[in-house]
Amino acid sequence: MDLIEEPRKVRKIKFRIPRTCICPNCGKKQKFRKHKEYWKRVKDMNVDEAVLLEVRVIYAKCLNSECPTRCFCLPTPGIKKRSRCTDRLRAEAVASLVQDNSTCPRTSRRLSRCFNTTGSKSSIDRWKHQEADKYDISEIIQKLDFSGILCVDEYKPSRAKTYDLIDSDGRTGRILYVTPIEYLGRGLIQNHFQELRNFGINPQVIVFDMRKVFPNAARKAFPGVLIQHDYFHVIPPLAGLAFEERYG
Repeated sequence: MDLIEEPRKVRKIKFRIPRTCICPNCGKKQKFRKHKEYWKRVKDMNVDEAVLLEVRVIYAKCLNSECPTRCFCLPTPGIKKRSRCTDRLRAEAVASLVQDNSTCPRTSRRLSRCFNTTGSKSSIDRWKHQEADKYDISEIIQKLDFSGILCVDEYKPSRAKTYDLIDSDGRTGRILYVTPIEYLGRGLIQNHFQELRNFGINPQVIVFDMRKVFPNAARKAFPGVLIQHDYFHVIPPLAGLAFEERYG
């Protein structure tokens, strides 16, 4: 039986009320005066048993008569405003996605299996995007530590009207960048490669399929780059098996 199906233990968290507070709207430091309070339940990680936190949320009055804000919520350590999970649970889910190169369903199952808590696929995906919004795309790509081997492939679902160009690291398998494109024209492909160059991606090797638009566009954006066609498109499946049997 899964631990998260058992009755969860509820722990009350009551933070210390400060003597003074700062209004986030007018920025004025003032004496604390309570406006209202309520309790909310928040998900948290626990290795031993399933636990829910019951946290007290306090609103303070703004004593500045010129401020349009009547009241504001005091910050809760370790929990973001209007969040139903702790910061460490959110950080663990994002780390599982980025460092382990995992997926939202696998991360959700890992939270249930290891930390006795739940996280829906949509919630984990939302946490990932909220974390990514804090960074510039160039900073994210730098943190992925590009190996120098770039794999480029296009994807077009049957119902879609546009393609998706997917750029990934050929050594680690991490997706570096995904961009929609109307059609696979030479100019659009070259602009895409130029955009990657502006992000700091300067590959030594580029791997793609047999489409004719890729090689010339890649050479113009990355002079001197080594171009490699992937074996999936070069060698038919049966010929590939014969090749492996002969050469190992």
